[in-house]
Amino acid sequence: MKGWMQTFLVHMRQPLRLWREIGTRRFAGFVLTSLGSIVAAGVYPIYLVTALFLLFDPALLWRGNSPLVAGMIIINLFNFVAAYCVFALLASMTFHMRRSRRPAGALIFLPAYWLLLSLACYRAFFQLVVAPHHWAKTPHIGRRSREAKRQSRRPVRPESPIEAAPETPPPG
Repeated sequence: MKGWMQTFLVHMRQPLRLWREIGTRRFAGFVLTSLGSIVAAGVYPIYLVTALFLLFDPALLWRGNSPLVAGMIIINLFNFVAAYCVFALLASMTFHMRRSRRPAGALIFLPAYWLLLSLACYRAFFQLVVAPHHWAKTPHIGRRSREAKRQSRRPVRPESPIEAAPETPPPG
């Protein structure tokens, strides 16, 4: 998330220049995709709390005595349910394209995943403000690294004395 935030901030230092270079359509796509992802992750706890309150007390929607409050609650609830349905549809289509079973049980954990994403967004924002040049890298093990580890665990049995000789590093 910090990378998204930094990318957005760097490109938006000169928004008119960016708009001229990539055009209106791509500029709108960039802003909606990058800023939209950040804002969506940031406001997700509000959607979740709204949905939980309405789940336990559905009359809350009509007790506000304000059409603005009721409208905001309806928008929050709609966004929460619509996003859940869109992700369920995307997951279903992905599993169908891969010709594998659909793990419907995994969709139950989607709100928890989004909550963790929201926490990551707040953490990234805090780091961006406090330590903008610090980068907490995630250690990744690539395919070649895994294969090298597996081969290093196997005992080597040389067939000839030439193969048993240790390799010397190249000069230079």
